[in-house]
Amino acid sequence: MTMRIADRLLGIIFLSAASLSANAQPGTADAQTAADFFLGACLGAVDDLSVLDQRAGRDNWTPLMDPSQPDSGPIKLHGMWRVAGQNGATYTVAAAVGPHNKASCQVAFSDPKPDRDAFVAALGKTITLKSTIDTTAPDLRTEMFQIASSPPKNLTLQMASSGGAVFEATILGPP
Repeated sequence: MTMRIADRLLGIIFLSAASLSANAQPGTADAQTAADFFLGACLGAVDDLSVLDQRAGRDNWTPLMDPSQPDSGPIKLHGMWRVAGQNGATYTVAAAVGPHNKASCQVAFSDPKPDRDAFVAALGKTITLKSTIDTTAPDLRTEMFQIASSPPKNLTLQMASSGGAVFEATILGPP
């Protein structure tokens, strides 16, 4: 799978500054609950971002942006919401459309963040992942997976973790 650097970075652009922490430690967050929320919010949304608008209204997600403000540039933020989850966890959900109308849906995890290994295992109960990129810097691990169980959609999962804790996961739509 060939991806341009701009495509790889698309999911990182929407990271919430509050969710980045060089010393992040995995908390007691239920990784299965976090994975279920992520997949429930994002897996079907890259086909139709209005699904997120509907869910946000139905589940009383707190909007973090004014949708009436025009968004210019190559990446257009569709929406961003704060969500109170189970077990005291909170999430920030962001959706955008990038170059070539490539949609993305991201969930940033606030403290406590799910454990990386447990989160990947929880995802694996629902979707089949094929690792395509795994890079590690001193304080950051960035991974990309092809969601092999989604053909012909050709979806990509991008995940970033630090200190064994996941701070964001993104599903990127087909190129």
